[in-house]
Amino acid sequence: MTSHRMQMSQPARRRPMRLLLVILAVCAACAGGALGAIFILNPMIESTAPTSPIMVTAAVESTVLTKSIVVRGSLNYSEQTDLAISAIDDAYVTSMTTAANDQVAEGAHVLDVNDRPIIVLQGLVPAYRAMTIGCEGTDVRQLTEALNRLGLLAEPSDTYSQTTAQAVESLYTSIGYTPPAADNQALATLAAARQELHEAQTALEAITSPSQADIWEADLAVLQAQGDLASAKAAVEHAQEVDTSDPATDGTILSLAVEQAELNLRIAQTRASAIRQEPDRTAAAQHLADVQANLSSAEAAVETAALPTELFFVPSLPAIVTSINAQVGAAIANPLLTLGAGAIRADLSLSESQSNLVTVGQTFQFSSESSTAAAIKGVIDTPPSRSMDQNADQPFQASGPIEVIDTAPIGQSLPVTIVIAQSDGDVLSVPAVAVGSDSSEQQFVDVADGQGWRRVAVSVGMIANDRIEITARTADQLRAGDRVIIGRQ
Repeated sequence: MTSHRMQMSQPARRRPMRLLLVILAVCAACAGGALGAIFILNPMIESTAPTSPIMVTAAVESTVLTKSIVVRGSLNYSEQTDLAISAIDDAYVTSMTTAANDQVAEGAHVLDVNDRPIIVLQGLVPAYRAMTIGCEGTDVRQLTEALNRLGLLAEPSDTYSQTTAQAVESLYTSIGYTPPAADNQALATLAAARQELHEAQTALEAITSPSQADIWEADLAVLQAQGDLASAKAAVEHAQEVDTSDPATDGTILSLAVEQAELNLRIAQTRASAIRQEPDRTAAAQHLADVQANLSSAEAAVETAALPTELFFVPSLPAIVTSINAQVGAAIANPLLTLGAGAIRADLSLSESQSNLVTVGQTFQFSSESSTAAAIKGVIDTPPSRSMDQNADQPFQASGPIEVIDTAPIGQSLPVTIVIAQSDGDVLSVPAVAVGSDSSEQQFVDVADGQGWRRVAVSVGMIANDRIEITARTADQLRAGDRVIIGRQ
């Protein structure tokens, strides 16, 4: 097909305009305009020769053509952990030892509540109880593993022992704080247990073995009783040999004396036997053992405890302080601060029409007046979800690889450009308004030159924003730098 060349003074006959193409739906509401537009023949371009000598032109460009949309997005860590502590009456933030964007390592002291430190350790199980001597469980194992990583405990354990308590005490000492003090009730219990121990020891010590003097005295009493019995029996025998009318020789009285002497002998013998036997200390010794056990429990209760109000476990460390809610002098308001760890992801907000354009593999780039944000790029590797509500923007995590520098603006809402399509290498393109259509619906552009203008038949390709890819149907009729007519005055 040959091109047409006309002089500016040549008269021309106007013909009705014809619709060229409908190419791309209106979208990118958050970008403030359409990605593509309904492509209509420029009303300033006639299907026949122009009659006005004044032409508005634009350059034919050879470049990579890119179709994109602009949405809002922010950078966030894949692991976000809020630091929130259990409710404490009259609790106030008394100091801050961290600031936004600070790195928090294991064992770090991040702030004070009522002049007591909040210490961060790594672990999946939240601190939900006070761990004291004898406590067992996964939370104890997690604590001891953290203490082991910090070099404060030789071996992790499932049981909170005195060694564990000493390691916790060392943790507090390392940041310049005294370990948690025991409560008054525990101290009172300890004092009572110590007094009971003293009494039990005294009672046991009072149960002693007989002395030799006691044994001799008991033996002497037996001998004396034996002598008294022999005398009583001799008196009976003598009475039987003499006149019974004498009261001193009354057999009945003498027989009673013998019985009394026999009883006294048995008593003396029993006492002597008892004195020689070792006393039974079993009951007193058992009581002492019970008291000692109670004392051990009381002592354990005042050993350094791991308190849920001062130790905070997060899944991953080190982490970055992404936001701070706590203010010195203010009552605690959870979360006190937020820590971020893991990979950095891009959280984008898409309208329904935008989500229909976004697919896996597309690239995106943050844009801002800040050169820091402009350096952040990524690739979408997860398709966005489709929402039934076409009027609501939907959150979307573009979790693909992201090139991030150390000073990335975490958490800030920024414009993000998503590349929807891109030409394979450089192509010729013109403003979409430069393309017209003749009566046979053949597309063309009018190229201005020093002699007037000439019409070049073209094939159209990709449309990107306000530009359209074109290819001249006849070789060498269109080059980069040519001027195409986009309007006439």
